[in-house]
Amino acid sequence: MLDTQSKLSLIGQTYKNIISGWLSILLVAVVSIVLTPVVLNNAGKELYGLWFLVFNVMSYFYIADFGITSAITRLYAKYNINNKLDAYKLISTSYLLVLLIDVIVVLVILNFSEDIYKFLEIKSKYFQIFSTLLLIAVFELFTQFILRVNIGVLKGKHRYDIAYNLEGLSAALRLTAILLLLILDSFTIVTFALAYSLSKIFSDALSFYYIKEDIKGFQFSFDANIFRELFDIGSSSLLTSIASALYNSLPLLLFGKFFGVDKVFIYSIPFAIMIILTRLINAIYHGVTPRSSELKELGGEVEIEKISSFGVKISAVLGFSFLCFFIIFGESLLHMWLGDKILDENDYIFIYNILIILLIYLFVSTLQKVNIFIYKSTGFHWLVTYETIISVFLLYLCSYILFDYIGMYVFSVALVIVGIFKYIFYKSIARNKITTYSLSFASLILSVFYLLFIYIVNDMFSEYLVIKLLFFIVTMVIYLALIYKYIFNHHEKDKIKQQFFQIMRKIA
Repeated sequence: MLDTQSKLSLIGQTYKNIISGWLSILLVAVVSIVLTPVVLNNAGKELYGLWFLVFNVMSYFYIADFGITSAITRLYAKYNINNKLDAYKLISTSYLLVLLIDVIVVLVILNFSEDIYKFLEIKSKYFQIFSTLLLIAVFELFTQFILRVNIGVLKGKHRYDIAYNLEGLSAALRLTAILLLLILDSFTIVTFALAYSLSKIFSDALSFYYIKEDIKGFQFSFDANIFRELFDIGSSSLLTSIASALYNSLPLLLFGKFFGVDKVFIYSIPFAIMIILTRLINAIYHGVTPRSSELKELGGEVEIEKISSFGVKISAVLGFSFLCFFIIFGESLLHMWLGDKILDENDYIFIYNILIILLIYLFVSTLQKVNIFIYKSTGFHWLVTYETIISVFLLYLCSYILFDYIGMYVFSVALVIVGIFKYIFYKSIARNKITTYSLSFASLILSVFYLLFIYIVNDMFSEYLVIKLLFFIVTMVIYLALIYKYIFNHHEKDKIKQQFFQIMRKIA
């Protein structure tokens, strides 16, 4: 087991990771808040939809690295703690595999670019713009494959804070570049896409500086044993990534195909908000991956169960808080953010309703998020893969059945059903593999009824901001008090008190 000094160091690094993660994600959110109306108002609905769909299609190809980059985080943590294993060979083998896959993927995309154009049913007048946007996206994809190996190494060292700082830098560069384009009157959808991609490439390329000691002196070599280990974890990650893309990204593509490119924003905007909130929650747990891998290697199953228990309860608090906030303030904030120049009231109704439905999915699905990180990093990655594949099947089955009845709400409602399945799966089946914690059915049902009460009461005074603010504060205080009293155990309550008093002392 890790000694006391190592544990204290790990706790300190975890705080740095969380703070850096939140600051970075909030910066990304602010940049997205600024850029979305800018792009909509300067490029129009169709060109915004075209840019979004092209880069969304490219996001599918990120899974073509066969899960190698995501596997590095877990493996590097394992190799770093075990002196018998060669971390240099792990990095070298990863670079070689990713580079080979990178070249193949780029050639495949360029060969099938016309088929992508036809599938999206893009108007012929936009063919040249589509081709240019595709080339920019392909170049970003090529560089990102290699740079994600670096990010995996950083995360395997528990340096999520550096990875998040690089992401924050990317967001800041994007905002600066776009504002400069507007000042110089050079803003087009192509210059926007170019600035957007180059900012990401430049910031992630700085990762070479932060891993210079990890790659210092190593030579490119291929290790068959490491390849097999990468392939086992990577193939599981690949299937999970494909399945995740099918129930996260593909609905965005299908939404544009079925309801029109000019309607993509109705689903993409609330979905983007949900992704930002998901990442805020996940920022707390990303360190769980290397930590659980280390604990499993050292036989610390009891510590893993404690991580699970605390993580699930924190997810419940955060997921409920976000949903409650957007039920009460979401509609007003959307109007303030996007304005009335491009969107009409009907658009806002759809966006708000889809947002609330997606946040219900977020609340239910994140109740098991920390456990999913644990299963992936303790040797039960295939269990997560099986669940994700079943979730995809369930999503499209529900979408097919409900399509004619609920129209543009179809994918968001289907996701809620998937979220309920995930909760049941990990609570009833997966926890038999390794002891983890799950919120009780009774607690979940009571939380849902409480949210329904908030939704109904909020409608009664939708015009009174001060009353809405007081209502939000009161509902959250009641929920937090109930969670603290009846859900957290004595050990967790003591930890919360200790951390609270430490924070207050630092503030004082």
